[in-house]
Amino acid sequence: MFSCENIKEFLGESLEQNQIQEKPSCMIIIFGASGDLTNRKVIPGIHSLNCESRIGTNTQIIGVARTKMTNEEFRDSLEESVKNYSRLKPGKTTYCEPWDSFAKKITYLYGDYDDPKTYQNLVQHLLDLNQKFKTPLNYLFYCATPPQLYPIILRHLAQFKLNQNRDSFWSRIIIEKPFGSNLETAIELHKVVNSIFTHSQVFYIDHYLGKETVQSILTFRFANTIFEPIWNRNYIESVHVNVMESVDVGGRGNYYDKSGVIRDMLVNHLLQLLCLIAMEPPPRYTSDYLRREKIKLLQSIKPISCSNFAIGQYHGYRSEQKISKDSNTPTYADVDLEIDNWRWQGVRFRLSSGKKLAKKETEIVLTFKQPPFSMFSTSLESVCKNQLRIVIQPDERIELKMLSKIPGAGMKTQPMKLTYLYSQGEPLPDAYERLLLDVMLGDSSLFTSAEEQRLSWKLFDSITDHGIPIQYVSTLGTNSLSSLVSQVNYLLPRKTDDIRVLVPEDVAKMYATMVATTARQFIQKKGIFTMALSGGASPVKPYELVAQEPDLDWSKIHVFLVDERCVPPDDKDSNYHMINETLLSKVKIPPENIHRIHTEFEPEKAAQLYEEEIEKFFGNQKSIKNSTFFDLLLLGMGDDGHTASLFPGANTISETKRKVVATFVEQLGVWRVTITPIVIQNSLNASFFVTGTKKSKRLYTVLHGPQNPFLIPAQLVRPKGSLSWFVDTDAYSSNDICFEK
Repeated sequence: MFSCENIKEFLGESLEQNQIQEKPSCMIIIFGASGDLTNRKVIPGIHSLNCESRIGTNTQIIGVARTKMTNEEFRDSLEESVKNYSRLKPGKTTYCEPWDSFAKKITYLYGDYDDPKTYQNLVQHLLDLNQKFKTPLNYLFYCATPPQLYPIILRHLAQFKLNQNRDSFWSRIIIEKPFGSNLETAIELHKVVNSIFTHSQVFYIDHYLGKETVQSILTFRFANTIFEPIWNRNYIESVHVNVMESVDVGGRGNYYDKSGVIRDMLVNHLLQLLCLIAMEPPPRYTSDYLRREKIKLLQSIKPISCSNFAIGQYHGYRSEQKISKDSNTPTYADVDLEIDNWRWQGVRFRLSSGKKLAKKETEIVLTFKQPPFSMFSTSLESVCKNQLRIVIQPDERIELKMLSKIPGAGMKTQPMKLTYLYSQGEPLPDAYERLLLDVMLGDSSLFTSAEEQRLSWKLFDSITDHGIPIQYVSTLGTNSLSSLVSQVNYLLPRKTDDIRVLVPEDVAKMYATMVATTARQFIQKKGIFTMALSGGASPVKPYELVAQEPDLDWSKIHVFLVDERCVPPDDKDSNYHMINETLLSKVKIPPENIHRIHTEFEPEKAAQLYEEEIEKFFGNQKSIKNSTFFDLLLLGMGDDGHTASLFPGANTISETKRKVVATFVEQLGVWRVTITPIVIQNSLNASFFVTGTKKSKRLYTVLHGPQNPFLIPAQLVRPKGSLSWFVDTDAYSSNDICFEK
């Protein structure tokens, strides 16, 4: 625990050392200088540092790439990038010189990375710049190339002795992620790097660690005594690190399809954020002490089991440029982690990230436990838990959510937020600015180590190429992914399901027997039985067998539909048509006991009419909590995990008011009408009928978790009474083993 007296000892040494150091001057050599990273991040970052006089005036920038360009052409290509992406614009402030003045510091060398002549020319060019500008022979190499080129570049630097520290001059190298594609390739990369550069010369850059809000996590935790005493399992219920991106893969298709969201985000960015949140306090703010604590934290994370993660892929991903047409690369991942140490035992840590979602936001949410006793007569205490929300981007801020008294008579409470905004009008420094300056100063505190990377890959290696992602739609309407994930956080554990596995020829018979038995029991007890039926091909045989059941009093049975395709009722694709052909036309059921969805109307009108019919039959129950609908739901499950017409990522999953909605299924390009989770959760019993090997892996995830109804809608089925599964041996074939590598 830290106090005001010893905080200077913790932070002061490093800060004071940085303040008294001279402005660093060096030769910045960028390999991959014609690429996007150089244009959007590296050069704009150096430009802003130069504007604020953070670096020496004789610093020089040398771009190296395989694109043929002159110095002038290279400078012209960078000018627009700096104007668009630099925090400080050329000539726009009193302390930012015009572009032409900065451009004089930039030169360009054309050459292949595997050609020794490229490096011969580079050596001579560095010597010429030293003579002309008196720039110290400090070399900062930046690898902004595809990772397969790293070993080639590094070996040539060693061949021409550019990797060696000389007298008072230094040589350092920045290596961009990905740091390998798995544990094996990461270790191979480290071997190459360590054979050429010393530990103190290498800077593995993770730009998330350079963001102002991320750096502030350390001061927030360790420079204040307020939160550290409650920063543990006794008070914190869960920690959620969530990175949402609204963009698709864009022009990164070739890279992204080989990596996916787990390699691209979870292994590095999200896990590093978790380390800063969960690690123990280091005795000093130095790179070695920080890394030791992060390594200890990573070592205490339990292996990820196959039931603790879910993956998804946004609809349309396979149509993107340079993406395989049958790609199973995940663009969304949700992983639960357990930290096996004294501080965090039993606390749920969750990492989630995805592309093409409702909005762009990166946040860390700490949810605190409820008070042990509720002394105020309000239900808010049971649902509004205290939360600490650290928003890393955009609108960087820290929010503390709590309950407060509503002014006036009585003792009623309401949620409130205390918010601290980082930016006060001026844009915050970009992460690359801070990290580039740290490299020039030799401070590796905000960079990852090879051992951290090794432990990270060891943790995630078992799931990087695991399973088939669920398709999800990109538009989530008014409910962002953040709110949907929040809903999933508070779902109770699944009830113990009644799972019956039979050979294909017997499962339909058993299912039909269950339906008939349930109907008889309800008729005997209540004098009436209501059931809602699904369509599709799977339940054809069970429905035919139900029609053959003897002694069923169909005058007391009411049949509803779970969902319907928006086609005429006599269309062969109509759910009603199938149910009528296999069941209703074969039994003596009064026409008024058949409640179909009238899809001869427009979808919205059909949904409205069906909702009115349900409300008329069951009564317009305004209190959702006390509502009760069908006695039995007969449900199916698609191989993507959908049930009824609730598809992965659809707005209908989070519907809280309507009982029936019309929904456009983006995955299929069609309209459907479906009951909503309100009706499903408030029916008495539900039963799934699942057959076929195509559904095997998805069935495993539904039954064994992790719980994520946003991506796996079948998981949201939790009726008031029993939930049963009738599964054939083909569909259950993957459920008796865990899909580990």
